[in-house]
Amino acid sequence: MNILNRVKLSILRNKKREMLFLLFFFFVNLILLSGLSLIGASDSALKNVRYSMNPVIEYQSVDKSLEINVDEISGLMNSNDEIKAVHFIRKEMVFANSFEPLTQQEIQKMYDGGINGNSPNISVSGSYFVEMIQFESNEFSLINGRILEQNDFDQNLNMGLIEMELANKNNIAIGDKISLNICSDKEIENFELTNDQVQLEIEIIGIFKNNLKDDENTGVIFKPENTVFVSGNTVDSISMMHNNISGKTGLNKKEIEESKLKNNVLISLDNALLIDDFVIKNQNISNRLFNTHDEEYTLYSQNFIMLNLFGELIVSVICINVVIILILLITMKFYDRKKEIASMFCLGVSNVKLFSQLVIETLFIQFIGFVLSLLVFALLIIPANVYFIPTNNVEINNSEENMIFDDKVDYFSTVDYSDFTDNFILDINIEMIIIVYVMQVVLIVICEYLIFIIVIKMRIKRLME
Repeated sequence: MNILNRVKLSILRNKKREMLFLLFFFFVNLILLSGLSLIGASDSALKNVRYSMNPVIEYQSVDKSLEINVDEISGLMNSNDEIKAVHFIRKEMVFANSFEPLTQQEIQKMYDGGINGNSPNISVSGSYFVEMIQFESNEFSLINGRILEQNDFDQNLNMGLIEMELANKNNIAIGDKISLNICSDKEIENFELTNDQVQLEIEIIGIFKNNLKDDENTGVIFKPENTVFVSGNTVDSISMMHNNISGKTGLNKKEIEESKLKNNVLISLDNALLIDDFVIKNQNISNRLFNTHDEEYTLYSQNFIMLNLFGELIVSVICINVVIILILLITMKFYDRKKEIASMFCLGVSNVKLFSQLVIETLFIQFIGFVLSLLVFALLIIPANVYFIPTNNVEINNSEENMIFDDKVDYFSTVDYSDFTDNFILDINIEMIIIVYVMQVVLIVICEYLIFIIVIKMRIKRLME
C-alpha cells in the first residue's frame, strides 16, 4: 500500500480531528489574507498619493541674517544624490533689440512710460545650476535643441532657451543669436553709449513649450513667453554691464554676490517617496529648515496609517498564535495515534516513510483549508471595496498661503481625501498568496519534524502502554 493510500485511509478514519485541522487552517488563512490585504491597500494608497505629488521641498533659512548661497546648495547636492534639480535663479529686466517680444502693447500699458520704449520688455532668468526645476517638473517641455549643460556654465557661454511662441513670432531657430539691450534707446542716446556697452548677444540652444495655464495676474514681462532662460553667469554679466555704464545705479561684484543670497530655495528630488528620508537625513543642518508643504497629505493619511498598523497587528498576532496552536494540534494528533505509530515502527516502516505520511496528511488538509479561504475572501472583497471606505474625520485649515517663487509658480502639490480612497483597493495578489502558502508549508514541516524527533526518542513499549 503506497503512502497516498495510507494518507487517504488515515484521514477517513479520523474525520473529526481532520475537520478540526481544516477549520483551523481555514480561519487562519482568511484572517491572514484580510490583514495582508488591508496592509497592501493602505500602503498602496499612501505610496501612490505621495508618488503623484511633486517631489519638491523648500529649503529655508531660519535666521534671515544667515541666507543661503550657491556654494551651500552645491554642497547639499554633492552629499545627496537624490536631488534632481534646484530652483536658484536671479532675474534681470532688459530690452529686446533684434526681435519683437510677445504682446508688446500689453507690456507698455503696464508702465507709465507709455509707448516711448523706456520700459523693459524681456525678462532674463539665470539659473546657477544645470538642473532647472522648470523642466524637471514638466512646467516646460523641451521641443527642440537642448537645455543648458555644465560646459556652458564652466566656459561662461552666453547661451539660452526661449519659448516656442516667441521663437515662431520672430522666426528664431536653434543656433540663431538674439540681441538684448540693457538700457532703453533713450538712455543710450542720453548717455552716448556704444553697442559694446549695452548689447549682449545670446545664442539660442533650445526652444521649449510652456505647459502651464496662462495666469492673467502675471505681468506680461514675467511670462515664460517673454523670458530668456540663461545661466547665472549671463545674468551676472548683465549686472556688471549696468555697473560699468552707471556707477550710481549699477551693481559692484559684492552687491551681485549679495543679490544671489536667498531666504528659501526649492529642491526637487527624483521622486516624492524620497522626501521623508531626505528630510530626516539632513534635518541636523544648523539654521536651516526643510518644509515639505504637505499638510493635506499628512492629515489625510492618518486614517490609512492606522489601517496599515491595524493590518500589521492582525498579521503579527495571528502568526504568533498559529505557531502555538499548530504545535498543540500536531502534538494532539501524535498522542491520539501513538499506538498506530508504535505499530508501524514494529512493522519496520522507515522513519522517512512514516514522517512523509504524517506531513502529507497535514499538508493535504492545509491545502483544502487554504483554497476554501481564498474562495471566501474573493467573494468578500467585492462588497468590502464598495462599503469599506475609510471616512474622513480631518478638517484642513488652509491658512498657509501658497508658496510662490521667482517665476510666479507654486510648485507644491495639493491632495484631496478622494485621492487616498481612490487608491485604497482591497485585493488578492499572487505574491501575497504564494508567501502565505509557502510560509505555512514550511511551518508545518518544521513542527511535524520536531515533534516526530521527540516521538522517535521515546521507547516503543511506552508508546504501546
